[in-house]
Amino acid sequence: MLLGMKSWLLLALISALFAGCTTPKEPLRAEDIGPGWKIFATPRDFDSPGTIFGVKEGKPELISNHVPSLSGREERIPETRTWIRTRNQLRVLWDLLGMVPVSAGFKGDTFTEQVVMCKTSGAKRYSLTSPQVKHLLAHHVRSNNTQQIHEYSEYLVIAEATRVREVEYSFQESTINAFGGDVTFNSQANASGKKVTDTGKQKKMVDTFEKPLFLFYSDQAFTPEQVIQIKEEFKNKPLPPELKLTPLKTVEVRFEYLDVYRDGSKGADKWSTWCSINGAGYSIWDQKPGIWDGASENLGPGPRGEKHAKRFKLNKTFTAQLSPDQDLSIRFWGVAHKENNAVPNVGETFTKEENHGISAAGGKRRIHKMGDSNGKTSYYVHFSIKEIGEVNR
Repeated sequence: MLLGMKSWLLLALISALFAGCTTPKEPLRAEDIGPGWKIFATPRDFDSPGTIFGVKEGKPELISNHVPSLSGREERIPETRTWIRTRNQLRVLWDLLGMVPVSAGFKGDTFTEQVVMCKTSGAKRYSLTSPQVKHLLAHHVRSNNTQQIHEYSEYLVIAEATRVREVEYSFQESTINAFGGDVTFNSQANASGKKVTDTGKQKKMVDTFEKPLFLFYSDQAFTPEQVIQIKEEFKNKPLPPELKLTPLKTVEVRFEYLDVYRDGSKGADKWSTWCSINGAGYSIWDQKPGIWDGASENLGPGPRGEKHAKRFKLNKTFTAQLSPDQDLSIRFWGVAHKENNAVPNVGETFTKEENHGISAAGGKRRIHKMGDSNGKTSYYVHFSIKEIGEVNR
């Protein structure tokens, strides 16, 4: 898959700022949709209604490994418009947009105040009622004593979430300037596979996803004391059929090493690389120095038949949860910083029919390989997948 694909699944979260956890401390608001509505840090195909988090030291932790089926819960939404108002690090908005910071000087930690219009069409909203949310929460803590319930300062349950297939963002000139100006913004968008159109003093950017992804959500919050009361209220009440829970498979994706055949410039370079796993993005290298296409290792031909390469260890492991009917999508991309050259974006999707590409029995890792070349950079990334029983995301 080449760089030009318009897909949040290919280009999700750029930094690890909110990677691994789902709901950030200060999520972007979408209250034009309705009171309490928010925007996920990145579009995703997980965190559906019924997902439960426990907040510890201000950080939400996923604590449920079963979710109710979405069947019969959908409501079609012809069009959604909301202003995204942010007073936060520039990186938070950049991550939502799925942009690749091709410039090594990207100042994502700069605090800024910006307003962006977000419009979607063909969306579907999935909802749980308040009693259903409480019943699910009571079921989750049914075996927990008072002390265990108080391990978290707050409980969050996603009650509603909206899936979208396409989203359009409109930017004011001040926002473009915050991202480095017109030329820089356009180069970043092009490297990210985005289509940008100019309309006077505004820019519009449209993303069409490979499949519908969750973008907006609302949750319900409960204190430990409220959870104890809810547990008592639903004591000895089994979950009704409409709340039948679906177990989630937890898989571990391990990036083993990277074979570089071209680093995009003469001599050693600095590379930044990222991956996304079912829409959740993670940083692997942050301007790692000394990357070059040495001739010291015989690794076989590259994507365009290149003969020389050098292998670099990655040793990065991430986890994801899959429902029984969910595919596993893995993407990898990056930037060679010396000439701000975007490393080609590649990806592979593993279906349930092929057991999600999970390693063979007996613990032996099955190594997968994917890579590409744009004439300036060429590489293969090697990774493995295995199933684990412990929730860790």
